This record gives sequence, structure tokens and C-alpha cells, in this order.
Amino acid sequence: MKKGELAIAAFLFLMGWWILWQATMLPHLSLSGPGPEFLPNLVGILLVLLSAMMFVNTWRGSAVTPEGFIPDRAGIIRVSTMVVGLFFYVVLLETVGYLVLTIIYTFYTVTAMSKFRWYTRLALSVVIPLIFYQGFVGFLEVPLPRGTIFGA
Repeated sequence: MKKGELAIAAFLFLMGWWILWQATMLPHLSLSGPGPEFLPNLVGILLVLLSAMMFVNTWRGSAVTPEGFIPDRAGIIRVSTMVVGLFFYVVLLETVGYLVLTIIYTFYTVTAMSKFRWYTRLALSVVIPLIFYQGFVGFLEVPLPRGTIFGA
């Protein structure tokens, strides 16, 4: 496991430097506040620092892998289910539309990850997407995909 953790730390370290390099191509600080390069610079710096700390801790042997870190069969199935659902969500978003697809995906996720009764899952699946939809479309005035099937 030590070689794998060292490889991941090195990869994240290089990714942090790549993000910092890409951020140099964005516009810089303006008089009105931080420019678009601010967040990528922050993420890049944090990634470089934290991955360097991870590398050093793993190299020294002071990094501790928690018990049960490797998921069992049921955990792998749950994660796979979420990845498949997310894949279909991304593929179908423009066609079906944000609101309808998010209600379906939220119900799918809550069903797969929790033991709530069906009416609680249904209520969460409707209320949560409606809150986010109202927040983005109503408050922030950010258009979300309406879809070609239900909302064109």
C-alpha cells in the first residue's frame, strides 16, 4: 500500500503544479477584487502543499491507513451504482432537463444509499431539487437545462 500512496501523492503534487501553470493563463487581479485566477491558484497551492505532506508522511511511515478502508462487496456495489447513475444523469441532462432528471436521480440516490420509507424518499426527491432549482433560476438567475422532452 505504501507504493500506491506514494504514487498518488506524487500524482496529486504534479496535478497541483499543472493547475498553477494553467492559472497563469487566466486574467489577474483587478481593482474590483480577485480575478478568475484566484480559485485555481488557491486549489493548486493547497494541492501541492497537502500532497507534499502526504508524500512525506507516507515516506516516513507515519501515515495510517484506517481499518476497513477497502470496501466490502456491498460497498463496491453501492459505489458502482452511484457512478452508473451519475453517468446517466450527465448523459441525459440536456435531453430530459434539470428538474425532471434531478428528481429522478435524487430518488435513485436516496433509495440506494438510505433506508428511508418510500414516502420520505419521494418527498426528499421532490423538495431538494425544487429548492436548488428555485435558488439557481429564481434567486441567482442562472438558466438550467429545460430539456427537449419535457420543457422545450
